[in-house]
Amino acid sequence: MKRHAALAALACLAVGWLSGIPAFGTGCEELGRLRLKHTTITRAESVTAGAFEPAGGKPIAELPAFCRVVGVIGPSGDSHIEFEVWMPASGW
Repeated sequence: MKRHAALAALACLAVGWLSGIPAFGTGCEELGRLRLKHTTITRAESVTAGAFEPAGGKPIAELPAFCRVVGVIGPSGDSHIEFEVWMPASGW
């Protein structure tokens, strides 16, 4: 349960962090070209509405369209923090 809470907190921080970048308001895929210190975006893709099956998880039905951003943060030499954020398809 603590792990889920930590992941949820990280996701909230990442959404706030990404949504505060004014240069990227035109499309989800553009986030893949975003260059941030100690951060690598490995995937930025638009996902259509409907069912979606996350890696290693159970399928989730009836989702609205969303922007899926996956990456790695390494603020120190010995860290490797993987993240995945799902944002609304528009309005961010």
